[in-house]
Amino acid sequence: MEVLRVVCEQIKEYSKTEAALTELKSRFANATFEVATTKGLALAREARAEIRTWRTSLEKERVRIKAPALEYCKLIDTEAKRITVELLLLEEPIDATIKEEEGRKEKERLAKVEAETKRLAAIQEKIDIIRNIPTHLQNKSAISIKESIDFIRAMPLGEEYE
Repeated sequence: MEVLRVVCEQIKEYSKTEAALTELKSRFANATFEVATTKGLALAREARAEIRTWRTSLEKERVRIKAPALEYCKLIDTEAKRITVELLLLEEPIDATIKEEEGRKEKERLAKVEAETKRLAAIQEKIDIIRNIPTHLQNKSAISIKESIDFIRAMPLGEEYE
């Protein structure tokens, strides 16, 4: 609370109200009013009115001295928005070019992955054909089995089986 009081004392526009506050505290901090009597009620209302006047005057002064700062803050925001638009006009075409290139590279990468997947699937298909030959030779004649063995031995096993 002491820090706030020191800050208020530093705001010169509040010095008059701060001085009045000290005086009001001395008069009303522990005051009691006999509000049951006409005179006591009148004194309580006068005290309340005096304090309220200082409070509302303080609020009006706060609004008055703060207005230029608020206006300046609005100018800061408006100018920042204007500059941001200008910066985006420069940035966005570059960003679009970068994203386009990144997209192109990603498509290229995906195409390579797909090609490799297809290549491996084709190899696996050829291996499966060879692996399934014995199953197809069940109950076949010795001649058919010999022909199949000769066929397999004659098969070139080149790079396509890597």
